[in-house]
Amino acid sequence: MSLIRESLMRAKWNDDMARRSRMQKYLDYYRDDCSSYIKSEISNLVNPQESTELCKYVEHDNITSRMIDSISLIFKEKVNVSISCSTETDTEKAQVLLNDLLDGLNFHVTMKEVEKLSKLVFDIAVIPQIRNNKIELDIITPEKAFVKQSNEDPTKAEAFFYQTGILTNTTSPNPIHEYHFWTREGKFSCMIDDTGNPFNITLLMEWNHPEIFPVIMFRNYLPIDSFWYDGLNPIVEKNIIIDLKRTDMSMAEAYNIPQRINRGVPEEQEIKLGRTFAMNIPLPENEQPLGDAKYIKPDENLTELDKCILNRIEQLGLSLGLSKSIITGQSATSGYELALSKYEIVERNKSERDYYIQPLRDLVRLIIIMTKDCNGYDFPDNPEIKVDFGEIRFSQSELEKARTRYYKLVYGIASRIDIIMEDNPDLTREQAIVKAKQIDREELDFGKKFDNLSISSF
Repeated sequence: MSLIRESLMRAKWNDDMARRSRMQKYLDYYRDDCSSYIKSEISNLVNPQESTELCKYVEHDNITSRMIDSISLIFKEKVNVSISCSTETDTEKAQVLLNDLLDGLNFHVTMKEVEKLSKLVFDIAVIPQIRNNKIELDIITPEKAFVKQSNEDPTKAEAFFYQTGILTNTTSPNPIHEYHFWTREGKFSCMIDDTGNPFNITLLMEWNHPEIFPVIMFRNYLPIDSFWYDGLNPIVEKNIIIDLKRTDMSMAEAYNIPQRINRGVPEEQEIKLGRTFAMNIPLPENEQPLGDAKYIKPDENLTELDKCILNRIEQLGLSLGLSKSIITGQSATSGYELALSKYEIVERNKSERDYYIQPLRDLVRLIIIMTKDCNGYDFPDNPEIKVDFGEIRFSQSELEKARTRYYKLVYGIASRIDIIMEDNPDLTREQAIVKAKQIDREELDFGKKFDNLSISSF
């Protein structure tokens, strides 16, 4: 039974390593470090001799990074995280502390990166870590991690393991089987054997808050019966196919020139290289040439091949909710046109916000708990945390901006104070009110010049 159990464990470990390898490939494609994958795909498609020749012309389209960046809009505008306490005074004090803490953690930039990665490799862990008596946020991508699933809920982890000690820019070798892992009891270091079992376990930090697991997972989908996403990323998979087509076209371009063919020319005949040289073929006594030489052109239709590739890119973008103008890079003539071109992808991102709200709350709560333990920040126990996503804005011309503001004022959608704050985001509402009063006084002193302002003025 022990041999059977060990074989099963090794098979499951190998399956998980295959998952991690796939996630590494997706990350490499996002970083445009993928020529080795293209060459591997070519070697699986053609014979070795053809593969060697075709691999000389490898080309890559950075479709993955372009598409992922284009569809990641949830954190394009800064998310507002607010804290609520039992009294107004405590709330104001806690909010100032929280804003200062999140700014120090570069929270908004971190979340922008988390969103992009979650749309690339599906499952992203964020772990607040204490280093030098300070809180830092670590982003753990799935190619570095594996889990021990909960028996009660397979979508949850009892232990979260992640590779450590891998210093990419350090020349000395690092042990690749060194890991850290978190449970509800604390943080540990260990080594991992070739079946995924930990050994040499050492406690690094106790965790005295078992009510919250200290690893926060961000996903843009709801896991059903597994911890990790069990599927492929269509963006990268399509990128691979397009890269093969691009490579094929690159080779076709190189070969799509006139080629000289020699027929029956004596082997001892000196044949100069280059298309501009003349070649003499001697005539024997019967005046019949001993051979023949001519140029042929392969005449492959590269234009049609290029259209085929561009059509694949366009169809991929449309399936993700991107407009044709965004895919082709066509410039919008106005802010309204830009907003219209991004309408579908903006709506998709709005619908995906629900997947990020609870992890955001859990992460902020975890940061607050660790900060209280580490630095003794005066945060209340069990505060209420709210998340408000910033609405996506598009640049407008001065004329469009004036029209928009006019309608907002006429229909009571916004006040002058809102518009003043829009022009100067650094102002608080109280400061904007003071500014409005100053404008009113100056209008009384110097007189209004636009008493009959109307939309026709624009």
